[in-house]
Amino acid sequence: MGTLLGNYRNDPFKRALVTVGLPVALQHFIQTALNLIDTIMIGRVSKEALAAVGLANQVFFLMTLLAFGINSGVSVYIAQFWGKKDISSIRKTMGVGLVGGILVGFIFLLAGFLFPVQVLELFLKEQTVVQIGSDYLRIVSLSYVFTTVTMMYSVASRGVEQARLPMVVSSLSILVNTFLNWILIFGMLGMPAMGAKGAAIATLIARIFEFTLLIILIYKTDNVLAARLSDLIHFSRAFVMRIMKTALPVLINEGFWALGTVMYTMSMARINSDAVASFQVMMAVYRFFEVAFIGLGNACQVVIGNRIGAGEEHLAMEYGKKFIRFTLITCMITSVLLILMAPTIASLFKVPFNVQRDAIYMMRIVAVYNFPKMLNLLFIVGILRGGGDTLFAMIIETLSVWGIGVPIAFAGAMFFHWPSYVVVGAFMIEEVVKSTLGGYRFYSKKWIRNIVDHI
Repeated sequence: MGTLLGNYRNDPFKRALVTVGLPVALQHFIQTALNLIDTIMIGRVSKEALAAVGLANQVFFLMTLLAFGINSGVSVYIAQFWGKKDISSIRKTMGVGLVGGILVGFIFLLAGFLFPVQVLELFLKEQTVVQIGSDYLRIVSLSYVFTTVTMMYSVASRGVEQARLPMVVSSLSILVNTFLNWILIFGMLGMPAMGAKGAAIATLIARIFEFTLLIILIYKTDNVLAARLSDLIHFSRAFVMRIMKTALPVLINEGFWALGTVMYTMSMARINSDAVASFQVMMAVYRFFEVAFIGLGNACQVVIGNRIGAGEEHLAMEYGKKFIRFTLITCMITSVLLILMAPTIASLFKVPFNVQRDAIYMMRIVAVYNFPKMLNLLFIVGILRGGGDTLFAMIIETLSVWGIGVPIAFAGAMFFHWPSYVVVGAFMIEEVVKSTLGGYRFYSKKWIRNIVDHI
């Protein structure tokens, strides 16, 4: 590793891996590891609690991906503006992202706080699960606006190659969350055992802590992102429309992808609550293995955006190929590990044997699809968005998920009555289609676009 990343300051590819990829991967590694512990904690309460929290978190998942769509769209501009060292435009772009993110967070807050039962009954009608989940959702929804603001500052930090700060803050927040989970779920240190409600309270406190600490550290230091309110809102309608031309396809992309992923969970709910629990176990574990690729995707977007913004378009293709090779090697390692470790990891969850068994099958099926799945993350989040080709990314994502994945999932669950793990294996065919289209676009070079020269 030392040889691979040696003299990284003079090599944009290596510098992006060190300053963006590694911090983001480490942040998500810590987050996913502790989220896995949280899931295990909830699973030890009951399988109903595990299914309830899993379903309630689909609302949070949808909200964060819509906010991420806005943030990721504006981050394309932040990365290219950073290549030009245009600080004023970076801050105006952040302002656009903050307004959009806060609006999304507030809408989901209202839905989760005022109508939790109705929202959860869209997934499942089992009243025990719905009641537990609605209590959890009403509390945790209060954290949504804090989360969207934190996300914007974190994404902007990565765009200007300062990913270490959000990594440290997020890691501390997750540690706080896990410690409070231990206290409030099980009733430690003299506190009453509150189960899923305790997990919700812990999450709310941790999100507020994360927001507060990140803002304080950014504004107490000489940070590029320490913008005054006037800097953030000093944008014209023409500026917003120019950014939205690129950001809107990302928002639509993330929104429809998130809805599609929620639909996959809903297809599991059409089978039974055991299928939902197995799916939640698999997803909790798989997110642990995909952290390296999240780091690669973010690093790829930054390095490609920076090179294009600096007028070095010829390097974008070269670095894209390097990231693809890096992804292939990492996929081979993580797939083998997931296949071998699946039984041991599944045994950590206090769930019935059939739930563990199906979760193991799901993990191994997803491991087989690992390369096209992670290649898609690199193509869409890293290469195509970094190059400003957000419309094509939206098209291949949306058509693959909604034209292939979702119909197969519901057909398998409701009409063919396949086992849950067979449904998972079938709907993931969309990843193969998507990666084929993404690869064709990459080698066509049509994705390389400088979107900040005339803004």
